[in-house]
Amino acid sequence: MTFRMRVDYRIPSYKNASDKYRKQVKGVYLEGLKAYMRAIIEEVPVYSAESRASLAEAAKLVGVPIFLGPISPDAPSGGIAKGRAKGEASLTFRRGQFEFSHSSEVRHLDINNKVNVNLLYPQFFRLIKPGPYQLEAVGLSAYIRQTERGFSSASDSNPKRGGIAAAVKGFFRRIFGG
Repeated sequence: MTFRMRVDYRIPSYKNASDKYRKQVKGVYLEGLKAYMRAIIEEVPVYSAESRASLAEAAKLVGVPIFLGPISPDAPSGGIAKGRAKGEASLTFRRGQFEFSHSSEVRHLDINNKVNVNLLYPQFFRLIKPGPYQLEAVGLSAYIRQTERGFSSASDSNPKRGGIAAAVKGFFRRIFGG
């Protein structure tokens, strides 16, 4: 299960923006990524902590603390170490673009993200928090809310054209239909 998020912010006002505003744009995106990770982490239940631990690298990259306990007493041991080994993440900033991706090779997280196994296999599973988790949708929703809030409070370099905030808000509306 791999999630990739790439945002191009090649907007006319960005070229003319000072370093102050470029830093502001990057800061708003980072706050959006933090909201994204917090929403995903909250959605993933802890049993052996393997699933949540697979998100640890991504959480660390964007500066979100991740709590991996308490682990169920009847859970198999070693879940945290297994999860950490099965998770990867990357964050790249380039001029006019940023890309964030994270992946988890935890098979049951991938399955529970897509379906409710309690309904598919009631004879085998009785999950307290069954899927589908729909982590990508949950994370993107939190990301959009946070970045729109951040950009609407951002000071603008050119109020006549709408500056950075208006251009980026328009970009999100086109991409996500908001």
